[in-house]
Amino acid sequence: MIPEIIKIIAIVLLIIFIVKTTKFIFKSIIFIVLLLFVLSFFYPSFPLEHVKESFKLGVKEKVAEKMEESKEIAECKLKQGIWQTNSKGNKFCNLPTQDQNKTCFNSDECEGLCIADNETTGHCQDYNYIKGCFKILTNQTKDKQEEICFD
Repeated sequence: MIPEIIKIIAIVLLIIFIVKTTKFIFKSIIFIVLLLFVLSFFYPSFPLEHVKESFKLGVKEKVAEKMEESKEIAECKLKQGIWQTNSKGNKFCNLPTQDQNKTCFNSDECEGLCIADNETTGHCQDYNYIKGCFKILTNQTKDKQEEICFD
């Protein structure tokens, strides 16, 4: 009840001030302020409550996403994986291959690719997802290396 009385008194004081001022600019500014004040009396907080609720929902969603991502990162580390972001910006768990660093003569001997260490031997790739350019050994390229690139 008291806030309404204070608003009414403020409106009356503003009306008196408008009548006393002689310049048009001041009257216009005061009229706009008075109009906004009166509108806030009838519509006290609708826009602000709407913004506050939207903000709360956005924060809740972001916290939930971060918690889910933290859980995924922990699961990834348990599997000896590396949490990475690919070239498209998607985050994922890059898991190690079962035969990482095993000596190989061609890619048929590996879960992934046989990455060349020299002309005839190489090692099996470390992780499922690799990035960069590599010389690989395949059955089709006996005694030759083929260069291949990944994003």
